[in-house]
Amino acid sequence: MKALQFQSDVLRQTNRYSAKLELPDYPRLADGTLDREEALRVMLYEEYGFVNDEGLTVRTEVKEVLENQFAGKCRQTTLLFTFEKNGDSSSFPVHMYVPYGNPNYEMVIEINFHPELPNKYFPIEELMDRGIAVAHFNYKDVTSDDNDFTNGIARLLSDRNDPHSAGKIALWSYTASQIATYLLENGYADPARLYVAGHSRLGKTALLTAARDERFVGALVNCSGSCGAAIAREKLGETVAKICKTFPYWFCTHFHQYANRENEMPFDQHYLGALVAPRKLCIVTAEKDTWADTDAQYLMAEAADVIYREMGLVGLACKGEMLPQGKCTTEGRIGFQKRAGEHFFSRDDWNFFIDYIRK
Repeated sequence: MKALQFQSDVLRQTNRYSAKLELPDYPRLADGTLDREEALRVMLYEEYGFVNDEGLTVRTEVKEVLENQFAGKCRQTTLLFTFEKNGDSSSFPVHMYVPYGNPNYEMVIEINFHPELPNKYFPIEELMDRGIAVAHFNYKDVTSDDNDFTNGIARLLSDRNDPHSAGKIALWSYTASQIATYLLENGYADPARLYVAGHSRLGKTALLTAARDERFVGALVNCSGSCGAAIAREKLGETVAKICKTFPYWFCTHFHQYANRENEMPFDQHYLGALVAPRKLCIVTAEKDTWADTDAQYLMAEAADVIYREMGLVGLACKGEMLPQGKCTTEGRIGFQKRAGEHFFSRDDWNFFIDYIRK
């Protein structure tokens, strides 16, 4: 396996990584540039799984439109998406909020833990104040967060007898892309201002979505950690073995073989970061979120920066200079924040995301 040729100063500064830590180089085309198709195939084949959407149709209905919501600041539209395949179907709602007075709004597809609105991860009124439109869906409305693949869209699009068939993260990600199709085709989203956002396991989902789907101009990835924006090799906190033991259904079953064998993986999470290039990738970490591992997430950003710079762009502007607590970088195409506090999707995180995508 060819090693990625870069030396990360963060390895020396943290004094915790093996001096011989190497990452797999990216798949390359004949001209030496990133082979995007192959990098994505590897990630789906090895980790997340493929969605079988052959014969699938998607139908969307507008169920309700409410004006002057949240102190008269926005229009709320409830959509019902129905996935149909082989005579079976599954439906789930999407709630869209569009602020008044800002025709050039950014649209964020936000994958959320909670069906009720607002909730602790989704400060609707504050987002409307900043002119951000949001299409929100609760991930459990799509399919349950467990090993049951007989409910929701899982029974339509995944086959657990196939070791490379989609796990739940891939299914939630696929849903975000289907919502993007509707928003773009019906004029709700500007193709130059469409983002995807998520926290924790849904941050992993947001990162995979932007890596898979180039229609998103950026990803807002919050405290995603293991199998998200963190390098797996020598990771602290949640490792591949731990995540596969607790949440085996998030991934294709083939991925489970890499438990305690991270150094044998022919890939690592920097492939996803590179697949977002040349678009914007915004990563938030938290000082006390040791399970997610800030250093491993920073290392992923440094490794992805290689591809941005090969494209003639600055990815991580603070490359080789670990950010202190409470600091962020917004100068390159990879925004990175190391904030104080716990594993959470805070209003401060949202404000950092908004400041970054508008910079």
